Amino acid sequence: MRGQIQGFVAVCCLLAMPAEAADDDVTVYTEEFPPYNYSEQGNAVGLATAKVRQVLGEARLNYKIRVVPWPRAMQRALSEDNAFIFTIARTPEREDTFDWIVPIAKSEFHLYVRKGEAGRATEHAIRVGELGRRLIIFQPDTD
Repeated sequence: MRGQIQGFVAVCCLLAMPAEAADDDVTVYTEEFPPYNYSEQGNAVGLATAKVRQVLGEARLNYKIRVVPWPRAMQRALSEDNAFIFTIARTPEREDTFDWIVPIAKSEFHLYVRKGEAGRATEHAIRVGELGRRLIIFQPDTD
């Protein structure tokens, strides 16, 4: 299977976020995704985290960043008021769910299989897991 999935990794917030939220604390959710965002001695750090801190600081928002498993980050961003989430790929399915504020980086994902197995790497095989551990998805550095 050839092709790339391209998306913008972005800081985003929910459309439902009330206008008066600027006066309240904002909770920002992310996952362990080094070197972009991760926990170090109980603090959220990383390349993307630094950008998020810069943007929120310039906006003069009171915020706290929580590093949690991705499913929890997404669930809380979708259900809590005044919740932001990063790093998240901008996809057509997510386009209307979030307000996309600041692109952090452009990402490219590549799909690799062992030599001679490319014919088996159909979209269906990938979706249902027929390739097992012979499948590698590689995300190059975007420096």
